Amino acid sequence: MIGLFLLIALQQPPLLVDVQLVGVSHSVMEATLGSDSTLSLPTADLSALLGIELPRTAWTLLSTLQAQYRTLRITTSLRSLSVWIEDEAEVLPATRAVRDKQRRQSQRAPVIYPSGPSLALSADDRGATLTEAAYSFQGRVFATVRSGSVFPRPASLLQRSATSWALSAIPAPGLFVAYSGGDHGQRPQITARLSTGPTWLSASWTPEHYVVDGLLQLGRVALFASSRDAFALTINAHPVGLQLGRTGNHTTAKLTYGPILPSPFQPPQVP
Repeated sequence: MIGLFLLIALQQPPLLVDVQLVGVSHSVMEATLGSDSTLSLPTADLSALLGIELPRTAWTLLSTLQAQYRTLRITTSLRSLSVWIEDEAEVLPATRAVRDKQRRQSQRAPVIYPSGPSLALSADDRGATLTEAAYSFQGRVFATVRSGSVFPRPASLLQRSATSWALSAIPAPGLFVAYSGGDHGQRPQITARLSTGPTWLSASWTPEHYVVDGLLQLGRVALFASSRDAFALTINAHPVGLQLGRTGNHTTAKLTYGPILPSPFQPPQVP
């Protein structure tokens, strides 16, 4: 009995530690502290946070994680009960998933809708109305029609209706095409985007003009060029970002530090 009390007294109480996968997510976990001040985290929780399969043990030493993924930068603060895991090489599935989503958003990738029709009705306090009808087929073809009342400027009691429409399609992975138009002077427009491997290309056309943008991503280095007389070289090495761009007759350099890195699709400019 005395030995049991001594064993309980010698055991370290569990700690609550904030584990952060920097730039991705974080989780508060129960941790244990070894006699050599090393932290062990619950394997199931750590696997869920990082999106990996760890050996089937109840606890995982941070040193074991570091040995398995040598490019990770793991920082521990016992004072603040925090652990920071930095994955600049994107070797963890959780990091790659978030980075891929961010890249798709930055590349203006199309949103894929589920199949089926949709209808929306809107009205404001002026009496103006808007009706929107849309249909999506297997997330690959999307059509929409918008019709509503329009107040001329300057505003008067007279209203007129305006209708616009759009048809978009994703005929192949990485390829998006769309056509839009309308009445009352709304000009037709055709847009297309192609993303394959490290290359991204976007083009838009109207009867008055056309624009072509292109980007080549080579690791942390991105090269951007546009028919709008704009160019940019971007180097993002978290937490530092460096850009050198030219728009028209102006050349601009931009240096950033922190979690928000410059977009390679936007040349730096000073207002």
